[in-house]
Amino acid sequence: MQNICRTQLNAIKKFEYFNMLLMRTEVSQFREEI
Repeated sequence: MQNICRTQLNAIKKFEYFNMLLMRTEVSQFREEI
């Protein structure tokens, strides 16, 4: 049971980190267009 929760937490952290990187790249591309 604890292993399942731990893997889910890791997946959520990875997903949030990926979203953060995605937002950062979109912002940098947006600045370049301007």
